[in-house]
Amino acid sequence: MLSVNTVTDVVIKLRKVKGAINVIGVFDDDTMAYDISGNWNISQTNNHSGTIELTQTGTSITGYSYWSTHSNGPITGTIKGDSINFKITYPDGIGYYSGLIKSTGDYMDGLTTSSRVGDSAIWESKKITILPQ
Repeated sequence: MLSVNTVTDVVIKLRKVKGAINVIGVFDDDTMAYDISGNWNISQTNNHSGTIELTQTGTSITGYSYWSTHSNGPITGTIKGDSINFKITYPDGIGYYSGLIKSTGDYMDGLTTSSRVGDSAIWESKKITILPQ
């Protein structure tokens, strides 16, 4: 029988192999299942939509939001496993985002709340993939 440490080591090695199948599990460490760096289309049920640029370094996320229907702002946050939490700071308030990254690593969704008006919305985001020419 394999021990939890052995299984964790195998999963870590599989995740390092390009194109390996993501194995979802619960681990005691901060092993990264995904690299979410890149550009993402984002839309919300309150009719806001745009693009977010994300850079992931370990468990930290930084970036910037570009909205077609709202002010733009910098992004800071964290990722652990398949959970993501970040905030976007706007000139008139802060948007707080929490969600889950789907097993494909190119889609995430969750809930957002605003410090300015206290309202909430469901958000979803799809990673923009640029195909080689």
